[in-house]
Amino acid sequence: MLLLYGWSTDFVIISIRTIIIFGILTLFAILSEYLASLFTAKKFNISKKGLWGLFMGGILGFFIFNVIGMILGQFIGVFIGEVLSGKKLLSALKAGSGAFIGYVIGMIINFTVVLSMVGYFIIVLLRGG
Repeated sequence: MLLLYGWSTDFVIISIRTIIIFGILTLFAILSEYLASLFTAKKFNISKKGLWGLFMGGILGFFIFNVIGMILGQFIGVFIGEVLSGKKLLSALKAGSGAFIGYVIGMIINFTVVLSMVGYFIIVLLRGG
């Protein structure tokens, strides 16, 4: 939408540079969710199978139940991966909880980036370029 708006206004109000910066920020926001989950997963000593479960569960969950599915999929994926790697149920639950905490942190980062971009866009529109 931003690119379309910039193009329709000959990039006077929103420049190509701003669109590129917004694109980079969007990529950062998307990656922050997985990176935050990965970081907290490491803090909770999640095994390789748990990490695979994190990514596979998140992707599968997203395609089945959208965002809620991604959150639940990551948790369930880590839990299953940890159980398969030989960890006890309580340890696997803690690992799944760690992945969930990481995802929440990633969402907070994502929300902050999006709110900043929307705020900037509104300010630019109100100023008229």
